Amino acid sequence: MENSTEPVVQRKSRKTMVFLVLCVLVVGTLWHSFQAPSNFPLPVVFTVSSREPLSTISNKLQSMHIISSARLFETLVIASGGEKRITAGDYFFDKPLSLLSVVSQFVSNDFGADRVKITVPEGFTRADIATLCAQKLPHCNADQFLEKTKNMEGYLFPDTYLIFPSRGEDELIQKMQANFTKKTDTLFTGMSKTKIDSIVTMASIVEREAAGTSARAVIAGILYNRIDSNMALQVDAPFYFLLGKSSSELTLKDLKIDSPYNTYINRGLPPTPISNPGISSINAVLKPEKTNYLYYLHDSTGVAHYATTYAEHLKNKKKYIQ
Repeated sequence: MENSTEPVVQRKSRKTMVFLVLCVLVVGTLWHSFQAPSNFPLPVVFTVSSREPLSTISNKLQSMHIISSARLFETLVIASGGEKRITAGDYFFDKPLSLLSVVSQFVSNDFGADRVKITVPEGFTRADIATLCAQKLPHCNADQFLEKTKNMEGYLFPDTYLIFPSRGEDELIQKMQANFTKKTDTLFTGMSKTKIDSIVTMASIVEREAAGTSARAVIAGILYNRIDSNMALQVDAPFYFLLGKSSSELTLKDLKIDSPYNTYINRGLPPTPISNPGISSINAVLKPEKTNYLYYLHDSTGVAHYATTYAEHLKNKKKYIQ
């Protein structure tokens, strides 16, 4: 009997040993999977696209050596209820992180770097925006911005944008165009491209001529009155687009410059917008205030003064400017 029981004990001992070895291997494998990969890339920006599946994200993370196990990443994300909470954008890693830390960064939408806030004022030209972009984003090239927006003057919507610091001019251009479409889509329903262009061009003039005041609709009406009367618009706004000069900087020589944008020597609208108007100026052009005025000017405080005749305009000029 004694000899017969010894093999059973030995078999149990071997099974226990095998189980312990397996446990060690499993724990070791899990421990390794939870640690940051030894070849974790630094620094690295990981981009999540809109509506990108979790499986695609996890496999990309593993292939880039940000995590060791795509399946374990997916399991932890799902277990934390974060599968649908991962937001599209750039996730920045400047040091190796454990798997749990990577999961936490994604499900909490911690991009690892603050997005840059870029506020584009109403009436900025493409050149203004290009300069602002280059100042705010290290990867934005002003010359490339201008090249890529050649035919977009007037259609880059002025607003505040949040851009990831790793992005360049393409990101801002795309957001501004998309915002323009979003804000104006219902306003331009059923209109031809030619009609929309003329509205945006007039709005771009009104934006700079009204100088942010509540006079937009009145000024829009005056400019249309001048067009209807076959008068030249005679506005200074295009000279900022042409020469980068404000009204106070213009010379008599500037007013005679040979350009289709010079509204002192050409009747009608310029061939393209001369700035990027906001929604208030676009609405003002769509619904201009009807008056008999043909002239306007602004005093030193920005208040607009109107006149029906040139004689009245001269009186306003003497009273409020000279």
